[in-house]
Amino acid sequence: MEFEIIKIEKQKQRMSIEIEIIETRERKKYGYPLGEGWEVEINKEPRFLRDIKKKLSEEEEIESSDLDVSKINNSLMGKKIKL
Repeated sequence: MEFEIIKIEKQKQRMSIEIEIIETRERKKYGYPLGEGWEVEINKEPRFLRDIKKKLSEEEEIESSDLDVSKINNSLMGKKIKL
């Protein structure tokens, strides 16, 4: 998955990053608190960028996983659950 950084701006006590996913043109926004080291570079890459890559990778993995909702629905619908 590829993405483009659209905007990085400082908003009061946080840094806001807007990205656009190349394939779908979907835009997402991420916010990181200032003063917590998100702007620090690790291997010539800001920490917030590494975090965005990780989150997008996790989302992609979840979207590609097989989930049989109808099976779960059939096994749980109408059943009473005790705490």
